[in-house]
Amino acid sequence: MTEVWGSPMSWTHEQWLIVIILAFIVIAIAVLIYRLLTIVKTVNTKRELPNLRPGRRPRGSHRNPAAQPGSGAEEESEENAEKPSSNQSADR
Repeated sequence: MTEVWGSPMSWTHEQWLIVIILAFIVIAIAVLIYRLLTIVKTVNTKRELPNLRPGRRPRGSHRNPAAQPGSGAEEESEENAEKPSSNQSADR
């Protein structure tokens, strides 16, 4: 048996096909293991948070001044809270 495997010049096409398929399987397994190890390594590393700069205005300053509590227009504040004004969509 070692004489046959030792001299590839005497191999038949079936033997070449078997060797090529086995080589493909070995290479595929090696690539699969490599990819799995890189995935496991990236999962274990900490991700950096994006450096998002704060907006130009403090929170809540984009709201309608008529909707402020104590203005006496509570019904208007509910309507304005449901419908964003055109200025709000331009700011975002």
